[in-house]
Amino acid sequence: MKTTQFKQFFYLLALLVSTSSVLADTNRTFAVIMPESVDGRWYWYSTPMKQHIVQAQIEKALIRAGHKVLHVSDNASLQGLFDGRTFLKQETINERAKAAGVTHIISGAATATGTDRSTAYGIPVYRSRANLSARITETATSSIVAVETTDATEGGQGYLEAGKLALKSGAKSMGDALLKAIRKLDRDQ
Repeated sequence: MKTTQFKQFFYLLALLVSTSSVLADTNRTFAVIMPESVDGRWYWYSTPMKQHIVQAQIEKALIRAGHKVLHVSDNASLQGLFDGRTFLKQETINERAKAAGVTHIISGAATATGTDRSTAYGIPVYRSRANLSARITETATSSIVAVETTDATEGGQGYLEAGKLALKSGAKSMGDALLKAIRKLDRDQ
C-alpha cells in the first residue's frame, strides 16, 4: 500500500469512528412543532400561509444526527396542534404524540420582528431580529427535559425577507442547541 493510500485509509477509518460516536444510539422518535411568525403573521402547516423554515432546520439537524423524526404533516393525529394563534393543551399534544409513536416532542415558537431601516449605497436595508424558544417534552411522563432559547439578527431588502433570514439563522443555532441537549440526555441515562 502506498503512503497516500495508507493516509486515506486511516483518515476514513478515523472519520467512521468519530461519526459513529456522534450518531444517536437511542430509540427516541421526535416530532417537531415550531410555528413561526414574521412581523405578527403566523406561519405553519395549518395556517393559510405555509412556511416552516425553523421546523425544517431542526428536523434536518435531528436526522443528520441519526434520530428518527416523525413529520407532523405526514401524520393525521399530529395535525391541528396549532391553529394559527394557540397550541392545543400540552396534555392533548402528548396523547396524540404517544398514539403516533412519538417519544419526545420539540415544541415552541419562533418570532421575527423588524427592528430598523437604513440605507446602504442608496438601497434601503431592513433589519429583523428573531427570537426562538423550544422545549423537549418526554411524552410518556409529560415532563419537560430541556429548554433552549436563541436569537439572531439579519438584514434584507424588506422586513419579510430580513425576518425569514433571521429565522433561518436562528434555526441553525437552535438545531445545534437542541442536539447538545439531547446528547446530554443520552449521557445522563
